[in-house]
Amino acid sequence: MENILEIKNLKKYFPIHKGLLLREVGQVKAIDGVSFTVRKGETLGLVGESGCGKSTLGRTLIRLYEPTEGEMKFKNRDWRAESGEKLRIMRRDMQMIFQDPFSSLDPRMTVGQILAEPFEIHGLLSRTERNARVLQLLETVGLKASHVNRYPHEFSGGQKQRICIARALALEPSVIIADEPVSALDVSIQAQILNLMKDLQQKFQLTYIFISHDLSVIEHLCDRIAVMYLGKIVEIAPREELYANPQHPYTQALISAIPRIGEGKKKMKKSLSGEVPSPINPPPGCTFHPRCSQKMDICSQQLPVLKSYDSVKGDHCTSCWLYEK
Repeated sequence: MENILEIKNLKKYFPIHKGLLLREVGQVKAIDGVSFTVRKGETLGLVGESGCGKSTLGRTLIRLYEPTEGEMKFKNRDWRAESGEKLRIMRRDMQMIFQDPFSSLDPRMTVGQILAEPFEIHGLLSRTERNARVLQLLETVGLKASHVNRYPHEFSGGQKQRICIARALALEPSVIIADEPVSALDVSIQAQILNLMKDLQQKFQLTYIFISHDLSVIEHLCDRIAVMYLGKIVEIAPREELYANPQHPYTQALISAIPRIGEGKKKMKKSLSGEVPSPINPPPGCTFHPRCSQKMDICSQQLPVLKSYDSVKGDHCTSCWLYEK
């Protein structure tokens, strides 16, 4: 399939300032050399523990955060080079759904005003056309036309997230970045939102980048999965391949921790020892080696390269010295 997004060696560092003169004394390496592609029409999942850089990566991809270094191509155009009016126009084609639906909705605006705002910002449609489009968006996400004059506090969590999805759809984007869109919702509501997103993807030919720490949710929705640890991607593979044959010790531990019901005898889970290192001063070599039960001497000395060790398939890439001959 055609690549709609191509990322090479992307980095995002946040400076640390101290003292009266606010001198830079260090950097938080939130994203540290990430490379991957997103194919048109697929759902790419980003998973990992809290603090691994998933949300920062999502916000950097849409340029809410400006990248420190690296290449970003969106539909074969240099996404980093665009600015001003060109960037504003290109942003119509990439939208974001945030984790907390309540804080991402302006409490002073009605639902109708919230959904009409994208058209006002970009100068699209007349007032009559905007009102008709707002009602159409509400219907698309399973809400009623009577909701148009209500305020966000009058809705449940699931309904608020439907409004956020409608707002993301307003300008008919090609790519939607969903940053843990169901983590704040009840389990039954999660299923409704996930099914809605799958239906919308088929209806509008959308491409998703779906960020989550819940591997069971990722398994339900995603075509390919990228596993992040401390600002780096340590493994990326098609969904079935990743769950059937996880290669990186970190991925193995994450999948082992998924609760399973009715599988007979309990299997020994691969637990993770220690805490996630600080992104201010990450460990040398493989950043996972302080917590890895299979570490070797080389793991603390050299950083492994993310690559495929299967010459036949080539679509399952891992960053681990265990697979080097």
